Amino acid sequence: MDPPQLQDNELMGLLLQGCGGRIPPSVPRPGCSLPEMEQRLGITAEAAARLGLAIELGRRSLLKITTLSSPFEGGEDVYKHLAPILQAARIEEFWPQGVGLMNRERLKAS
Repeated sequence: MDPPQLQDNELMGLLLQGCGGRIPPSVPRPGCSLPEMEQRLGITAEAAARLGLAIELGRRSLLKITTLSSPFEGGEDVYKHLAPILQAARIEEFWPQGVGLMNRERLKAS
């Protein structure tokens, strides 16, 4: 078995083995609550819990690879860095980003 080669429904089928019920027709969106998954996808509470855990594990793994290797160069860099962190937020969050004069000088010099 090679997970990158499997389709979403195949991965969910393996993940949900033994939970009973059906395999969801689509992958739940990040931030979807467990009762929401049960209702929208028509799956059992155990299946929703397993999917929720898998989604959270994936979100955390993305956080580990988004460490800054260089200063932000614009809005797209900020988005790439913060999207995995904020996509599961259930309410709007405000995250101020400070850019110092030294950082701007470094960007111009490179």
